[in-house]
Amino acid sequence: SKSVISQSEFYGNFYNGIECICYQYNKSLIVLNSISHSNGGSGISTLGGDSGGSHYFEFIGNEIYSNNDSGIDALANGTQFISENIIYDNDFGIWSRGNGQFSITKNILHNNSKGLRCNSWLRSKIGCYKSD
Repeated sequence: SKSVISQSEFYGNFYNGIECICYQYNKSLIVLNSISHSNGGSGISTLGGDSGGSHYFEFIGNEIYSNNDSGIDALANGTQFISENIIYDNDFGIWSRGNGQFSITKNILHNNSKGLRCNSWLRSKIGCYKSD
């Protein structure tokens, strides 16, 4: 089953605004049209999955800004679709790594320390380029 977060706001949290720690579990998370800002860690973070499990994530139409770490940490293995988000004033706009299908399209990244970070082996899979 998929967990859906929609039209919500996350701010002022000590660490991440939204976090999914996957590990060997089968996790699916969809975040739509939400706001995550001013958190001590990242706006949205997926972690783990290195021990197996089938993971699926969609982050679409969100505004993510002024977090101390990344706007989106896409660090879990599995399928991750990141599209149509506005991400600004973070350390990294998007940091992606992991095994699986990644689709990073139609996002606006500006005024981050670094726009898009991909692990070197992932660059050939999704064509990562610095966007700011």
